[in-house]
Amino acid sequence: MKLHGIIFASALSLFCTAACEKPDPALESLSLTRTSLYLDAGETAQLVAVPSPSSVLISPTWSSSDASVATVNASGLVRGVDTGTAVISATAGGMVAECTVNVKGNSPGTEVTGDGWLDPRDALSLPLSAALIHSLGTQLYRRGNVMQGWDFTDAGHYYYAQAPSALYSQYVSFVPGPGASHSNFMTLERFGHMTQIVAEKASDGKTYIWCNSNGQALSDGYGNSWSVSRIEYVPGGIYSGGYAGDTWVMDKSYGGKRFYDLQVSIDFDYRRMLIGARAAGAAIRFHWVFDLDEVLSLPLKEVSVTVALGGYISGDGEARSEVRTFMARDLGDAEVLGYFEVPRGADPSKTYYYSHQGHEVHGDYVWFYEGEALTADHPSVAFITVYDYSGNVVIPRTEVAALRDSNAMRSMGFTYDGSAEAESMKIKDGVLYLGFACHSSAASSNRIQNILKYDLK
Repeated sequence: MKLHGIIFASALSLFCTAACEKPDPALESLSLTRTSLYLDAGETAQLVAVPSPSSVLISPTWSSSDASVATVNASGLVRGVDTGTAVISATAGGMVAECTVNVKGNSPGTEVTGDGWLDPRDALSLPLSAALIHSLGTQLYRRGNVMQGWDFTDAGHYYYAQAPSALYSQYVSFVPGPGASHSNFMTLERFGHMTQIVAEKASDGKTYIWCNSNGQALSDGYGNSWSVSRIEYVPGGIYSGGYAGDTWVMDKSYGGKRFYDLQVSIDFDYRRMLIGARAAGAAIRFHWVFDLDEVLSLPLKEVSVTVALGGYISGDGEARSEVRTFMARDLGDAEVLGYFEVPRGADPSKTYYYSHQGHEVHGDYVWFYEGEALTADHPSVAFITVYDYSGNVVIPRTEVAALRDSNAMRSMGFTYDGSAEAESMKIKDGVLYLGFACHSSAASSNRIQNILKYDLK
C-alpha cells in the first residue's frame, strides 16, 4: 500500500505539472540589432536576432542574398567579402528580419560604394521650386526667434531648438510634421546656443535630444558650451541645471585653451559621432570623428567645469562663476577616427568666410554648412563643403542656388523680404535637408522656419 501511494502521488504530480504549465508565448515580431552595416572587405560585425516578446526562445536561420559581397555564419557573424550590397536575413517562427550590408572591397575597376559618398553639386545648382520645398512656414514657441538647430526622427516628429538672446532659457519645440506649427515644447536653462541638435528615437521608445550644455553667459545670450548632453524630450519639461542626462566633455585644448562651443552630429546608420568646436583666440573650426558605440560605452568619471553666469540678462543675477562637478564621459578617452581644422576664410570665395551654420557626418565624410541672411552687402547666401576625415576637400565649396532668386522666394512664401539664414543641415537616406530661418512679414516678430530637400540618390 505504501508503494501504491508513492506511485499515485507521482502520477498526480506529473498530471499537475502538465496541466498547470503555461503555454509558451507566441513570437509576435523579429528584429535585428542593426538594420544597416558598412564594412570593409574582411571586416566582421555581429548581428543578433531579437524576438518580441523577449521571453520567446528562437534559433534563427541566417542567410545572405549575395555571398560574394557578404557572408553570415550560423551565429549571425557577418563578414565583408567584396564591393557591393547584400541583405542579411534572420528567419525564425515564420518571420524574417533583415540588415542591409554595404561593403567596400578591392575589386579592380569597381566603383566604391557603401562609404556614404553623395555628390550634392548638381542638386544644389537647381533654382528654387515647389519641388525643393520640404517644409514651409513652421512657427515655433518663441515666434520672434529663429531656430538654431533642428532634426526629425520620422515624418511626424520634428524638433527645433531656439536660444533667445534676451533670456537665459533655451527651448526645444515639437512639430508634428513638415510645415506644421509647434504643438508643445520643453525648456532648457543655460545649456547654450543650440546651434546643432540631434533627435534620437531610441529602442526604449523614448525620444532623446542631443545638444550642447554647460553654456556661458554672453552679451547675446548663452553659448560657448563646455559639453554635450543627451536628454529625454519631455513635453512641458524644464531642465534647469545647465546640463542633464548623459553628458560628454572634451578634455582637449588648443594653445593651452580648452575647446568650447561643442556641437554634435550623429550618423546612426554608420555609427559615427562628429564633434565640432572652437578655441579662444583661434579663427578655426575644429572637428573630431568618433565611433558612436565607443562613445556610448565610455566609462563615467567625475569632472569639473567652471561656467560663467549672469551679468547680461534680466533675472539672471550678477556676473559670477560656478564650478560644477558631475559624472560624465570624456571624449578625450575615445579613439579619434578623424580630425581636421577649417580656418576662417580670408574672402567670400573661401570656406568659412560666412558664419558656420551646422555640420553633418555621413559615412566617411563631413559636411560643412555656412551662410548669412540678407544684408546691405550681399543677398542671402549659403554654401556646402564636403571633407573626408583627414580634412581633404572631396566636394568643393558649392553655393545653394535656390537663394539667388529673391523674387521667387517671395512669390513662394519662402521669405517676405529675401532674407533666409542658413540654420543646420541633415542627411537621411540619401536626401539632404537644409534649414533656413526667414521673415514671414515686415514684422520681425513673426519668424518662420523652412527646409529645402535635395534627393542625392
